[in-house]
Amino acid sequence: MLEWHQRHSIEDSREQCGSYENSWLDSGTYFVEILVIHCNGFGPTSLEKTQSNPDHIGKGFHNWGAFDYTNECVEDPLRNRITGDNAYLTIMSNFEGAGNRHIGRWVQMDNSRFYSNGIPHQQYTRYQPQPCDTGHPDCLNEFQNALDNSRIESQFLFEWNKDQRWVKDLEQYTFDFGEEFMAQHLPNPSSNEFHIALKEIGFKSNEPKICLMGDSHSHHLYQAMVQLNLGHRFAVLGLTYPELQDAIRKMKDSNNFHNCKRFIIASGQWPSSRLAWENENYKKPFSFSKMYRMLSDIVRSEEIFAIDPDIQIYLRTIHLNPLGNHHTNCGEEHRPIDWRSPTVLDGYNLVIQKLVEDV
Repeated sequence: MLEWHQRHSIEDSREQCGSYENSWLDSGTYFVEILVIHCNGFGPTSLEKTQSNPDHIGKGFHNWGAFDYTNECVEDPLRNRITGDNAYLTIMSNFEGAGNRHIGRWVQMDNSRFYSNGIPHQQYTRYQPQPCDTGHPDCLNEFQNALDNSRIESQFLFEWNKDQRWVKDLEQYTFDFGEEFMAQHLPNPSSNEFHIALKEIGFKSNEPKICLMGDSHSHHLYQAMVQLNLGHRFAVLGLTYPELQDAIRKMKDSNNFHNCKRFIIASGQWPSSRLAWENENYKKPFSFSKMYRMLSDIVRSEEIFAIDPDIQIYLRTIHLNPLGNHHTNCGEEHRPIDWRSPTVLDGYNLVIQKLVEDV
C-alpha cells in the first residue's frame, strides 16, 4: 500500500532516512499505527537486498535462504507499538489507477457512533500480549483493547471493487442452487460431500474444476466460493506440507474424482509452526531454502504432468497471521515456540515469487 524508499542511512547508526510513496490507497483519512516486529535485523541479508539482487538464487539468496531463524524473537507489541490519538494521515488525491488496483477493501460503516468530531475511531491492530493464553483471567480486563474483535465486526464491512473486470466475468460461471440446498450444505468443509450432493439432485457438469490445496485457509476459500454460487467449479484438498509424493497422490485422486485441471497450492503455515518442530520427520521449521526446494520439486515434477497434460499449477502466497502469544513469547529457551511471524511468512512469499519467476 505504502512503499518505503530509503534515501540514506547514518553511518554507525541504526537510523535510516526515507519516505513512503502511495501506490495503492485512495484519497481519505487513515489512522497510523506502527508495530515493531524486529529490532536487530533478520538474517545475513534483508528481504529487500535479496529481492533486488539479480543473482537471487546465487550467493545472496543462498546465504539468506539457509538462515536459521528459529532463535529470532519477535518484539512484544505491547512495548513496541507507536501511535497516538491524533495519529492520522490524510491523502489528498488518488494515486493514478489506485481505485482499479485493489480487488476489495474493508470500509467503515457510515454510523455516527463510530466517529468523534467527524473523525472515525481508530482501528487498532488486534494482537495477543505475551501473558495471554486462551481464557487467561488477567487478559479479560487489562488487555481487552488488544484482544477485542467486536470492533472489527461491528464497524467494518468488506466491499468488493465492482470496477474490476474479473468480478463481472465470474458471473457467467455462477449457478444458483436455491436457498434450501445451500442451507443444507453450507457451511460444509468437505468438497467431496458437496459434489456428491450435487449429483444426488441431478446436477451434472463436465467442466474442469479448480482445486485449492492447503489447509484451513484453503477450506475457508472454498466455503467462500460456495457462498458465491461457484462451489460446483471448485474443490479443496489437504496439503499441510509441500511433500511431492503427497501432492502427486492427491492430484491424481482429484483429477479422477473432480476432473481438476488447475491446482492452487498454499502450504506454508504448518512448515513454519511448532508442528514442524514436533514432527519426527522435520524436527524444526522449514528454512527458506528448504521451502524453495520442496515447492520446486512439485512444480517441476514430470510425474504430476503425466497425470493429465492439461494440468496447471499456481502457487498462492501465504496469508499473514495476527501476532499471537506463541509468536512473540521467547520463553525460557530464548526462542519462539511458533515461527509464523510476518517476517518468516514474508520470506516464504519471497521464495514463492522467485520460484515462479525461475520456472
